[in-house]
This record gives sequence, structure tokens and C-alpha cells, in this order.
Amino acid sequence: MSAYSSWDGFGNHIPCGTACVPPQDCGAYRPDLPFPNPETLKCESCPSDGCEECNYVEIDGQATTLQCTRCKEGFALEKDGLCTYLLDKLLLKTYLVLGAILGILLAIAALLSITCNKNSESLTRGLEHRERCLPHDVETKAAIPDRHAAPGSEIYYARAPLYPLNVNVHSRNIVGVGLALYYNHLIFVGAVALIGWSLLRFSEGLFGMQQWDTLQCGYGGNEESEAAVIGYARRRALIALFLWLAILPASIIFARWQASAARTYDRVHTRMEDYCFGLSGLPPDATNPVELQRWIEEKFGRPIEGVSICYDIRGKTNCLGFNNGELRHLIVKKLDEHLQQQEETFTAALGVPGSRRRTVRHSPSKLPALLEGEEGDETSLDPSSTQTWLSEMRCSGEAFVVMKQEADVESFFSSWDQPRGLQRTGSFFSFHDGSPVPNALSPSSSTKKTRRDRSFRGCELEIREVTSEPTSIIWEHMGTTHLQLAVRIGIGLIGFLLAIAVFYGGVYIPLTTSVVRYAQKAGKPPSPFQTSGLGIVVGVGNNLIANLLWLGVPCIGFKRKDQADIVTFAARTLLVLLNTFSLVLLTAQKLAAVGQPEKNMFATAGRTLERSAELSREASLADAVLKMFLTGTFSSCIFSFCFVPLTLWQAVFVIRTGLMGSSMSGRDCEKMLQPDEIWLPWDYASHIQLTCCAFFPLVLAEPPGSCASRVLCAALVLWCCVMYCAQRIIHFRASKETFFTTPRLDKAVLAGWALPVSQLAVTSAAWVCRALKFELIASIPICVATFLASCAFYLFLLSKALNHHHSIRFLYATRSESYKAALARLRYSYFNTNPIHVLMAQHSPEVGLQPTTWYEAGKSYLQAVDPKKDARLEASRALAEQAEDTQKRPRSFVSRMVYKARVWFTGAPKHAYQALDETIETE
Repeated sequence: MSAYSSWDGFGNHIPCGTACVPPQDCGAYRPDLPFPNPETLKCESCPSDGCEECNYVEIDGQATTLQCTRCKEGFALEKDGLCTYLLDKLLLKTYLVLGAILGILLAIAALLSITCNKNSESLTRGLEHRERCLPHDVETKAAIPDRHAAPGSEIYYARAPLYPLNVNVHSRNIVGVGLALYYNHLIFVGAVALIGWSLLRFSEGLFGMQQWDTLQCGYGGNEESEAAVIGYARRRALIALFLWLAILPASIIFARWQASAARTYDRVHTRMEDYCFGLSGLPPDATNPVELQRWIEEKFGRPIEGVSICYDIRGKTNCLGFNNGELRHLIVKKLDEHLQQQEETFTAALGVPGSRRRTVRHSPSKLPALLEGEEGDETSLDPSSTQTWLSEMRCSGEAFVVMKQEADVESFFSSWDQPRGLQRTGSFFSFHDGSPVPNALSPSSSTKKTRRDRSFRGCELEIREVTSEPTSIIWEHMGTTHLQLAVRIGIGLIGFLLAIAVFYGGVYIPLTTSVVRYAQKAGKPPSPFQTSGLGIVVGVGNNLIANLLWLGVPCIGFKRKDQADIVTFAARTLLVLLNTFSLVLLTAQKLAAVGQPEKNMFATAGRTLERSAELSREASLADAVLKMFLTGTFSSCIFSFCFVPLTLWQAVFVIRTGLMGSSMSGRDCEKMLQPDEIWLPWDYASHIQLTCCAFFPLVLAEPPGSCASRVLCAALVLWCCVMYCAQRIIHFRASKETFFTTPRLDKAVLAGWALPVSQLAVTSAAWVCRALKFELIASIPICVATFLASCAFYLFLLSKALNHHHSIRFLYATRSESYKAALARLRYSYFNTNPIHVLMAQHSPEVGLQPTTWYEAGKSYLQAVDPKKDARLEASRALAEQAEDTQKRPRSFVSRMVYKARVWFTGAPKHAYQALDETIETE
């Protein structure tokens, strides 16, 4: 006799009865019960999985033991009479070899890190630079005017504190409006999960299959069971519809609120784009900013701050149309030399914001060099060569004109006689680079006759509103044409899809096939070796593709950072959703292989038992998905916390051991030790993925009292709370200052939010099809049409919510300050972020540009006009505001730990209580 069974909602067998089968067919009916026991007359299991035949064998003439005599395909018979899966043997050897190699490498690394201490001074400089790269609070106070300076002049803070961890991320100008919108969206995801949990909890009684116990083994009648299934499907469809009706308007309201928050942010905070407008249509030979500035001042009738020309610095291209990087590497090298000179000048003035006494007291001659030129390098020795290739630069056709006051921009637009319908560079999903649209901006012939001449060197110029901060402009791509960008996007898309196809076709699918074959042959779930090995392979493959994505998108040629962020978000979302779908599909295949109905047993049992098995497999899949998603929900948070110290320890190890040389320059250590950027596009992708995962189990049948989606929604609420706190630590204590100065990425995320919203509509449609007893071939087109209709409806409402018509006057209806005051706080401008403008000011004095210091995260203190005076002012301010009770060095260990914790949480400068008497020398 062979036992036949069904499954409960947790993947466990429920014995339903027995059936008489021939002895030779025991394994055919139940793969996990292949042994016909002659004593009990029952089909029983063999000693190990994968046994096709087993029998009692005498050992040394003594007691008999049940051993495998023949194994199934893919299994190997061992000497002890057990069957071992071939893949398990390979994975075990692989794990042992990799573990031994890893242990040896860790031992060598520990020994080298203890015994080696190379590049100590450069390492110290690199660690100090790493701390200065973090986001610093530049708006603790307005810029304080110098009493002895001319009226209206401002100074910088050379030693701004870090942001406290409890800073209001929703209103402060930390790294731009994008960070505030991200935290708003994180709260919204938690609110959606809370809404889902509440509705599912309220309707818990409607989810249970009342006759589930009867259906489990097919005891109920056919009509009774079908009526129970249809009623259950109707209730499921109704609940999914309620969720869709609740989340859809909530999403539109939130989108409207995000747009309002972005406008409020723009009104409250002064930004560099408020003083600037774009100029397009310039000829290629318009490379002198001073000449263009004089022409604009003549047209405007009053002085302006300056002009920053966008130069064509693409350089040579390879066969695929991508820049070969020679010119870019040369520019980076010259900027490093430029920063070296500024660093030495700043150090000489005793203004380096260091926390260590001996670092500041070094004379410039004793400081480790920031950049060491190689012998025979003509570009670093001959300044005329730099001047030569700078003079050969051509204009890309674009320029940024900076005014002295915000109101000057509106005045210039009025005097320019520009139509009121101003072009915005980057409305919803805009990849426009700022060039004028011919039909939209070309004035009529009658208008041309009434306005003043706007030609410069024979070219008709147009102006536009600028909606991107200078830190969001990718200057090296400003010369990229639309055709080149389209070709590069196509090549990048093909490469990305090809990488995914190679990984899944060459690695993932063969491994999953082997895992499913084990479940089919053994009749039991896969072994831990298989599942862990598959998880490692999937994780490594996803990280490789993600790194390819992270490195490849900036090379495509987007002119604004938000464009690259949108592409990164879209590709990352596609990748994580594909990975999630693959894992769910694999789980379903394993459950189908393990829990498949006994061979031919349903032929006489009727439709009721077959329906019972189908519902049981769905419930088991829902439970498996719940466990898989619960373990993966917090993995991203854990990975982020582990990734930061690992990268730091790796960089410190490479520097201390001298693997890249025992005389590394300080600049090389700074680049190696600087923290990673803030990964908002990657974090946004998790919002879409986890929300889709939370509502996925709704499409599966579940027994009474079980609701995987309700549990996942509760977990998502907890995840949002954890990430809201954890991201503050990652962003403010472990990430490089990365600017997100436009709301375009958030708009793209709001558009991508159509996926979880439409998923609920598809779930409702799927249960309606099941209630109406539609076949699968008819249900699929209905679900696809429902998904497309829901997406179209959501995007239509979203476009209405984001469509705001406000004149440019509304943007300036706030308190106004001068350009110098804004520059004193923000420190970046359209001049010091333009690499060619900075190098021209240094190497081409005949052009007549004002000396400009290159802006870079971690080097903003070099923007100080009087380093010594600013350092003293910052030290006094830090002592007075951040460390009132620490003017004396703490004496006990507990007090030192408390002070360090306070410094870490509040972001106060380290050793602020020593600033006056130790860090800054007296004259």
C-alpha cells in the first residue's frame, strides 16, 4: 500500500489515505517512498534521497541494514550504501577549496596589516579627506560679513560641522531637493504598507476557505468544492479591488504633495540656478567667456557676474562611438595639480581644517605631495602645452550666464523679449539637454522684426530657464549630440540585456534545472548545498551586472546627473524585479516537483482531490514566498551597513601594505579612501520591488488564518522604519556628498509606481477569471489588458497631478540675497565646477578670467578667500555653539566616550574644544 496525501498551507504532507499498488511501482507513485517493505506491506522511504532501489544487506554476517542498491539518474552510489547527488559533491568540494583559499588570504591580510605601516602620512591625509567628503552643514548661519572688508562682501566657513543625525531631512537643503523627496517617498511606502495591512487585517475573515479542511483530501462533493472555490475567488478579487481603489488615489495625492514640496523647497532655499539662465545657439569658436560677457552686458545694460561656457571636451571616440578617455584623464590630472597648489597655499595660511595638531603644524615642504609627476611627463612640466590644448577647445553651443541678483534674471528675460512660455530643461521624463526646440521656441517672423538683434558672431541666440544646479551638470558630455546619445543608449541597452541573458542562460538556468531535477528524482526539497550555492551564484551575478550598470551609465553621455540617475533606477528596477520573478518561479518549480500528485491516483479520485492538490500547492508557494521575502527584506539594510566598513578596510589595507606602491601620493590616497556616493536610484528601486513583493501572495490561495501579504505588509512597515533611521547614518556618516538638485528622479519613481498599483488590478482580474472558470489561454490576455489599462489610467492621473503652470515670477517671490552671499554658503558655482573654465583661469591669463578654485567634495574649504581668518572664525563658532561644556579635555574614559558619541550624533567638529589652543597656531 502507498500513502497518498495533500499539502497544508505550510508545505507539510497531510496523509489522506492509502492505495494498493504493485511493489515495483512504489517509487512511481511516491518518489520519496520507493521501498516495498515485505513485512509491513507498505511503501517506505530508503536510507537516503535518490535511491531507486534499496534492500536489506548483511554486514559482516551480522545484522542486516537497509541500504541503497541502485540510485536514480544524477545520483552516485557510495560505499556506505547511500546515494549522493553529483551536484552536491561538486559544491562541497568547491566550498572547501574556496573556504581554504579565503582563510589563507585572511590570515595573510591580517599578518600584513599588523606588520606593515607604509604610506602613513598619506593614509592620514586620506582619512581626513574621507571625513571632509561627508555632507557638511553649510547653513548653520548665514554668511557673516567681514567688518573690515568692503560693504556687501561675505566670507566662507572653512570648518563646517557635519549634519546631526536628527536633522530635518524633509526641509533642510542638505544635498538638494532629491534627498528630501526620497525620504518623503520612504514614508509613503510605509504608509501604503500600513494601509495594506489594515485592509487585509480588517477583511481577514473573508480570506479563509471555509471548506479548506474538507477540500484538503477531496472528501467533499464535487459541487460543494467548486462552489467553495468560486466563492473564495470572488472574495479575493473584491479585496484586491479594494486595495487598488485605496492605493491609487493615495498615490496621486502623494504625487501632488511631492510636487508641492518641490515647489516649496525651491521657494525657501536659494540655489545657484536662481541666478542663472541658459544661452544656446553659440558658434563653435565662441570660446572666450569675457568676450561673451561683454556682449551680454551691452545687451542688458548693466554688469553681470560672468559667463560659463560649455566646452566640447569629448576628445577622440572609439569604434563604438564612446570617448576614449585620453582628454578626460589629462583634464583630471591637471585638476589634481591645480588642487595641489591650492592645498599648499591653504596650508601655508594655517587654515587646513584638520583635527590633528601635527597635521596643521606641517610646513608645506614637509607635507606629502598630493600629486607626484612622473619623470619625462611633458604635460606636468611645460605649462605652454596645457595652454595649447586649452586654446584648441571648441564651444558646444551652450553657456550659462550668471547674474548678480535673482531679480536680474527676470529683468533680462523681459529685456530680451522672450515669450512667456519659457522652456524648462527637464519636465516629466525629459532628456532634453537645453537646446532650443525649433517649433516651440522659434518666434514668428513678425516677432523677429519687433525685437532687438540677438545675433552673436552671425548666430541667432536663444535663452532658456535653467533648472539644474552646477553640481548636477556633467560638463564632459555637453558636446554630445542627440544622435550620439541615441546610439550609445542603444549599445548600452543591448549590452545590459546581453549580460542578463548570458548570466541567466549560462549559469542560472542550468543550476535551477539541476535543483529541480533533484526535487523530481528524490521527491523531497533540495539540499542546503544546492540552495546556498544557487543563492551565492545569483548574488554574485547580480552584483556583477549591477557594477556593470553603475560603471556603464555615466559613460553613455548624459548631460545632467538626473538623466543618468533615471536610467540607473529603471535598469536597477528591471534587474531586481527579474531576479525576484526568477526566484519565485524556481520556488514554484521545486514545490511542483516535490508536491506533484501521485501517479494516476487522481484518475479514479475525481476532480475534487485534484483541485485540493492545486490549492495546497498554491498555499505552500505562498508560505515559501513569505519566508523568502522576509529573509530578503532586511538583507539590503544589512548589506549596506557591511559594505561601508568593508570598502574602508580594503582601501586602508591596500595603502598600509603598499600593494600599490610604498610612496603613494596624498592625492591617490584621498581618491582611494573617499566614501561612495549616495545611491538614491538603487534605494528607490527597492521601494518598487518590496511593494510588489508584499502584494504578490494575494494571487495565491491560502488556508484560513493565513495571509502572507498581511505579514509582508507589516514587515514592510518595519523595514521603512529601520531604513528611515539607517539611511541617515549611511547618508550623513558614510557617503560622499552627492547632489540631487532636481525632482526629476522622484518623478520617474512616481511613474514606476504604476507597477505595484497595476499589480493589484491584475490580481483582482486574475481572481475574477478564476471565479468565472476561464481557461488560462483566455485569462492571460485579460490580465495583460487590465495591467496596461491600469498603468495608462495611473499615468494619466499622475500627469494631471504634476502638470503645474506657474510663471517665472512665482519663483522669485521670496526673500532675495546677492549672488556673493549664496556662493558663500553653497561654495559651488557654474564657474568652479566647469573644469575648462578653472584651467583657463589658471593657465591662460590672457583670457582675463578671475582666478577660480576647482570645487570637489572634500575640498570645499579651499574656496576660502582668507583661510587663516576663516579657520579662526569657524573654530570660535564651533567652540561656542557645539561644545559649550567641553572647553577642557575630558579626563575619564567614560567622559571621552560620551563626548565621542555626542560628536558622532550631532556632527560637531572633532576636538572642537582644542581648536583655539592647539589646532590653530597663534601669530
